[in-house]
Amino acid sequence: MCCRAMSLRPHRDLSRYFDAKTKSPDFIQEELTPGHLVTTVRQLAPHGRVLSRMVWGFETYNNILYNARSEDIKPRFKDAFLHRRCIVPVCSFVEGKASFLPANEPFFNMAGIWEKPHDELRVTVLTIAAQGVVKDYHHRMPVLLAKESLNWWLTHWITDLASMRDEIPSHQYDSRLIQLAA
Repeated sequence: MCCRAMSLRPHRDLSRYFDAKTKSPDFIQEELTPGHLVTTVRQLAPHGRVLSRMVWGFETYNNILYNARSEDIKPRFKDAFLHRRCIVPVCSFVEGKASFLPANEPFFNMAGIWEKPHDELRVTVLTIAAQGVVKDYHHRMPVLLAKESLNWWLTHWITDLASMRDEIPSHQYDSRLIQLAA
């Protein structure tokens, strides 16, 4: 499952693309891995969208949960899935032994959920069964949000998982990928 990605866009570019506030316009992040800080986009009412740096992975007693299956949300992720969603923008991601780039956009928008235990923001990435060319390399992949789904993902609040699954727009998962390297 996705645990490596690249993000080569400065916060200035991400801020413009997502119409989000940032405190570090010149910050550029490169390789993203669990346990390290990653840039996210989240909606903070009434302040609008903000870029936030979060640690990748929810902590458990003896593990870091850096991915969550979107088809059957476990109790550990339920509250974040319903109320604290975010976007993790990346220029590429790795599955198996292959790297993937977006075909028609400047970056992928991975669906994330976040929490704030102990005054520290933490994020985990949602996954789905592999689609498109990714199927040849791995059985899972991150949920990739289409540009037209971003606002819905950040602002559409629902109170139960059944409603959430029924209301996810058909364009929610974007599998427009190209293979970079095997």
